[in-house]
Amino acid sequence: AYRHIAERVRDGEGYYEAAHRELQPLYPAVSLFSWRLPYLGWTIGHMPDPWVAQGLGVILALLTLLLWFVLAQDSLPFRMMAAGSLLLIGAPAYSFMSDLFLAHEFWAGCLITLSILTYARGWFMASLLAAVLALMVRELSLLYVAVMLALSFRERKVQEALHWLAVIVLFAGLMAVHFTHVREYVGGSIGGVHPWITLGGWKFVLGTCSMHPYLMLLPPWLTAVVAPLAVVGLMGWRGPLGSRIGATVCVYITAFMIIGQSFDRYWGVLYVNLLPLGLLFAPAAVMDLFCSAARIPAGKPVISVKECKKTVV
Repeated sequence: AYRHIAERVRDGEGYYEAAHRELQPLYPAVSLFSWRLPYLGWTIGHMPDPWVAQGLGVILALLTLLLWFVLAQDSLPFRMMAAGSLLLIGAPAYSFMSDLFLAHEFWAGCLITLSILTYARGWFMASLLAAVLALMVRELSLLYVAVMLALSFRERKVQEALHWLAVIVLFAGLMAVHFTHVREYVGGSIGGVHPWITLGGWKFVLGTCSMHPYLMLLPPWLTAVVAPLAVVGLMGWRGPLGSRIGATVCVYITAFMIIGQSFDRYWGVLYVNLLPLGLLFAPAAVMDLFCSAARIPAGKPVISVKECKKTVV
């Protein structure tokens, strides 16, 4: 459908007219949230060839990997940096797949990753721009911007928080304009968000987690093991990078326990590229939880699991 929309735009149709013709057979009960914002479809439609868009997607995905190298080499041991690079291969792998560059979630996921990594590098305006582009591609990116706003307030970075707030206001304006255009084609019969409030719980979350290229190839029960371990690891990762990756993943997981129909598993592409990084810190985080459960006094150095077991006894 999105390929056909881009082709219609290339042939001279307006985005909303093209989207209406392609989406009507797929979504008889029209909802505003069935219509993507026009910017990605319009951009691909005005490129000389769709494969140019895929090339840009490859560059964007590889850029996130390069930024990880730059950040990790200063703060992590080499083995963790190398393992993290392998875990971050999800987005680059997707970028080489045919037609996946037409999916809005692919671009939004790459831009969210890029925004977090550039923020940790100290390039705030680049991080802000990547977040704006992610919002223009997929409205679900709003959850990420909300995380950045909340953490900026928590860290008392008022100037940063005001920038994130301005991004949300800009997005509200874009959605208002989008709504008026959609309404021109569907009249007053626009449905709300209710069909997506399904309370799918952990089962749907695991479905979104399985959208990682690695987990797609593995048995579903392994996803049910890996995902919680990764989340625990992210919760134990400190610093500007770890706190933002952890908060972003946890917010998306929480939201997807509430919203999302069974066929919306592909939403996981928004955050699942970041999820496996938690495995780097999972052993230390699990040890910390074990020792907390064992009631080891705060501040006491922990040498091994054996010491924790002795404390339990």
